[in-house]
Amino acid sequence: MDGCIPLLIDDDENYVDLMKMILDDEGYSVDCAYNGQDGVVKYLPEKYAAVITDYVMPVLRSDEIADRIRLLDANVHIILLTGYKPGISTSTLKKFNSVFEKPVNPVHILITLSKIVGSGPIKVEAR
Repeated sequence: MDGCIPLLIDDDENYVDLMKMILDDEGYSVDCAYNGQDGVVKYLPEKYAAVITDYVMPVLRSDEIADRIRLLDANVHIILLTGYKPGISTSTLKKFNSVFEKPVNPVHILITLSKIVGSGPIKVEAR
């Protein structure tokens, strides 16, 4: 999909591989980082339309990632995937444009990405 390269940041390599495969199958080119610091270093405002990130990771948590990336690009859509939502404060959750609890149905992420790039409806097969 032209115009939307998501940056996926998660320390669980198996989860990254699975999400990358799903997003690749839907036509997205996905860049990956396996910790928050690497994700921030990799981020380029003109390259990424969305960041998909886990909450708890080594080096930087996703709220710290969001703060640093927003300094570079206040308009980027940041999607939080977490298994810890009840333990995250409301003020922290407001740093993200979208929040999904793990396990996440990939269809929700695909629909969110489709809305970000304005490409209209997407074809999603039952998984």
